[in-house]
Amino acid sequence: TLTLAASAPAARHHQQQQHQQQIQQQPEYEYDYDNSQQQAAEPQESASHYDAYIAEVQAANEGKKGFSRGSGLRTIAVGSANQAKTALGNQNAAAYQAAYVAKNTLAQSAAQASATAQAALAGKQVILSGLEQQVRDAKVGLQGEEMQLQQAKRSAQAAAQAAQQAMHQVNVIQAALNAAQATSENSNEAASQAAGELGAQTAMVGAARQRLATLQDQLHGVRIDFEATQSAARKAQVSRP
Repeated sequence: TLTLAASAPAARHHQQQQHQQQIQQQPEYEYDYDNSQQQAAEPQESASHYDAYIAEVQAANEGKKGFSRGSGLRTIAVGSANQAKTALGNQNAAAYQAAYVAKNTLAQSAAQASATAQAALAGKQVILSGLEQQVRDAKVGLQGEEMQLQQAKRSAQAAAQAAQQAMHQVNVIQAALNAAQATSENSNEAASQAAGELGAQTAMVGAARQRLATLQDQLHGVRIDFEATQSAARKAQVSRP
């Protein structure tokens, strides 16, 4: 009886070690739960083991195995077997639940990681789309600036041509001004010469007028003398016999 009662905890410890080794040998990231049937079968096998042990103790109680009738040890043995069976069942259920929770947690973590990756990808896609749009806008802006640059070049060329034409006109006007100034200088010189000639001519006219007056006076004196002489000659002619 003591041997059978003592063998129950040893068997339970052996079952616990086997179960822990099976849990440790399972893959860390397994999400398909293929071994759920095997884990469900383990409590049944262990329970069957303890059921057989309890049946043996009960048979011993009936006198089939050599247990003494009325012995208190059989009660202890049966109680220990029942406790071991219950503990093993609880342990297996807890292990199964823990494995399920761990796998579910890993699955949730993987789902969260996937969602995070998708969110990051979406964010990168938004950034990429924004940058691509900015590049397109920059290209359009560059084309506009290049068109304005070409227009500015054409305007600058037209302004340069207008400046050249204006400079040519200035040169023409300057040449005309120089010619007019030379003509003016020549005219001034001619006017000065003419003024000199006018003064000289005026002086000559004055001298001529003075000479004319002198000659007229002489003529008048001579005429008077001539007339007197003529009168005397007539008188003398008349007085001749």
